[in-house]
Amino acid sequence: MTSIKELREITQKEKVEGRERPWLYRSFERGPSIYITKILLQTPVTPNQVSLLMILFGLVGSFFVYTGELSNMIVGIAFLYGNILFDKVDGEIARFKKIFSLRGIYLDEINHLVIPGLFFASLTFALRGQSVLSDDVFLTIGMLAALSMPFIRIGHSLAPQIFAKKFLKKRYLFTLPIATEKTIVEGLKERKGILVWFLQTLHQFQEFFMILLVVFFALILQKYAEVSNLVVYALMGLGILLPLIFIENTVKGFFQIEKRIADLDKRFKI
Repeated sequence: MTSIKELREITQKEKVEGRERPWLYRSFERGPSIYITKILLQTPVTPNQVSLLMILFGLVGSFFVYTGELSNMIVGIAFLYGNILFDKVDGEIARFKKIFSLRGIYLDEINHLVIPGLFFASLTFALRGQSVLSDDVFLTIGMLAALSMPFIRIGHSLAPQIFAKKFLKKRYLFTLPIATEKTIVEGLKERKGILVWFLQTLHQFQEFFMILLVVFFALILQKYAEVSNLVVYALMGLGILLPLIFIENTVKGFFQIEKRIADLDKRFKI
């Protein structure tokens, strides 16, 4: 029987070592996921079946959130947390069994594009009418959050898409920067200061787990400490923050795209 320590070495090492990860990623995402993986490795379940279960958990969780009843919404957050864990488990099973599938990657991308946005849409419609803002303004803020999540995800994957779809076909048309050149963004990252720390902190809240954590604590405090409308305020805050993060990521992507393509070209040497 493979131990948890051995499983982590086989299935998680490439995901956690030498990589910058969000807060609590190792403790609350990769931490518990390996125990689910160990159980499922003793069954004939496939990574793609886990991916389908992941999406199902996301859909069920979003439905519970949509009901608007605080207890149901807490249950919904639990299902959505399951969605995050199964998102790790499918890859861990694939790496352990050496079962790799392009269909699995497709399901994973569909999950990231659909479930976080659906969660925000469900939360927005569940809370409408409870804000001091007009319904139209509140719905706009909530839907901006819902749209920002898939847009942020798409922005992160644009460089490899452009590399495969455009650059490789007609690389002679494009001038790439010298490898040693730094982008404006890279120069800013090297500076140590409160502004850089503040921006890095805000960026933690584009992670779905951190978003669920914020909403979960808001729900708990509202239900058991009777802090009124706290979930509404949490949604409004995220609804303002996430579009700003998307805009910032887009600006960074514009200045970084040539450098990222150059890095991909050097890495793959196609």
